[in-house]
Amino acid sequence: MTGWDPYQILWLEHDPHLTGWQVLHAYVRRMNWMYRSTRDQEQWPSQASQIRHAAWVLRTRAHRHRILADLAIQSGWPRTYAHPDVAVMANSLLTPLLGADLTLEEACDLRALEREAAALRLERAQAGRWRHGPPRSHRWLG
Repeated sequence: MTGWDPYQILWLEHDPHLTGWQVLHAYVRRMNWMYRSTRDQEQWPSQASQIRHAAWVLRTRAHRHRILADLAIQSGWPRTYAHPDVAVMANSLLTPLLGADLTLEEACDLRALEREAAALRLERAQAGRWRHGPPRSHRWLG
């Protein structure tokens, strides 16, 4: 399981139907709670940065789905994500183990590569790096 989950940072359900307003509201609520509960003001910038990155990567519906799908295909996801649409998203992203023209070993190898690619996308999102530069749109609504 990956160590960085923007949904958990913002205290949001792993629900593919979240709206941009729900993410924005969670961001404001989480920042307010951090400022009230953290007595050491030297920790504020690092915690605020982590919360800001989490909100930023979930800013549009497409980004929320991509992050959720990347989280879902990591090892151990069925124990963490209960929403039925998440299981469908995860299964659609992974190479099927049966029914393709691949052996079981080849299908497992492809799944391992797909999981590594998803983990890399999550790391890049956590670091605030984008695949093709920063997005042009700064909209919150998905």
